[in-house]
Amino acid sequence: MWSFKKRYFPKAHWDVLKTLLEKLLSGTVIYYLTGNHDDRLRKISDISIGQFHLADKLVLDIDGQSHWFFHGDVFDASINHSKLIAKLGAKAYDLLILTNRIINRIRIKLGLSPLSFSKKVKKKLSKR
Repeated sequence: MWSFKKRYFPKAHWDVLKTLLEKLLSGTVIYYLTGNHDDRLRKISDISIGQFHLADKLVLDIDGQSHWFFHGDVFDASINHSKLIAKLGAKAYDLLILTNRIINRIRIKLGLSPLSFSKKVKKKLSKR
């Protein structure tokens, strides 16, 4: 949901939405499980419209065993206990991506390969 606030919404995202809608119209049951960018949707979760179901979690009985499906952000303390920190982090990440694009344009003009700052940051943070 955070991406809808921005001007940038790539064609690939629209392609995914189109594919999901086509599947839905052909009778496929779809469960949309909310995640860290869907806090507004969580206010209306646990609704169903035809074959489309919006939920925070899904529990399926498979071969006599219960399997729980949910977004991993439920374990992220910064999202669950400090919305301000989560939103500041998102803004910082957006600034990082913008900076990365500018630097990569320069690198490409200089004949250098592009770099991914976000990949480097995520790798560093995941080691903690």
